[in-house]
Amino acid sequence: REMLKRMAVGLGQLASLVAELQIANYRLHQISVFYDVGQALVTTFDIAQLLADAMAVATNVIDAGAASIMLVDEDQQELVYKVSHGHRGHILRQQRIPLDEGIAGWVVRHQRPVIANDARADSRFSHRVDVRTGFLTQSIAAVPLKIKGRIIGVLEVLNKYSGAGFNQEDIQLMNSIATQAAIAIENARLYQKLQDERDQIIVRQDEARRELTRKMQDGPMQLLSAISMT
Repeated sequence: REMLKRMAVGLGQLASLVAELQIANYRLHQISVFYDVGQALVTTFDIAQLLADAMAVATNVIDAGAASIMLVDEDQQELVYKVSHGHRGHILRQQRIPLDEGIAGWVVRHQRPVIANDARADSRFSHRVDVRTGFLTQSIAAVPLKIKGRIIGVLEVLNKYSGAGFNQEDIQLMNSIATQAAIAIENARLYQKLQDERDQIIVRQDEARRELTRKMQDGPMQLLSAISMT
């Protein structure tokens, strides 16, 4: 009996150590994901390139068949597929769906993540993009891209390879990727805006120089002509 008690205590301690090891491994995996995403997103201000890098990380980490980032076009009230990674990803680019349609539209309107492991049985699912591209969507996980409390898009991963489907751990990882991607997108947009403003200033400076040169040339020439005529 005493031996059984000691064995029970030992097994309990072993189970506790295994559980702690699993938690530590999961946290290490998350930190590794944060690092990989961060490295992918800080190397360029090119929005298309940084989104492509983020999608490659998302598909690999979450073990999905494809991933997409859609950005909100507020003027048209649509979601635009800006970048996709995986099978038929090149066809998805620049596809548009209304904000009131599909699972991605639901995510934007309700500002909440969604898991649909049987996408075609989900009433929120739209077949429009599958019909256009020939892509067969089986399962979906989607999270909003937020910056300063404003939804700027949706990160969506499709067709989990694992038979168990997407889960809350996947959503947590996707939220981490989406947070960094949203910040990178905002920084890239600000950088592009600064570049555009700089280019406009350069153009205006050139126009001002040409106008000043013209006036400097015209003024003395007119004076000399008047003197000559006199």
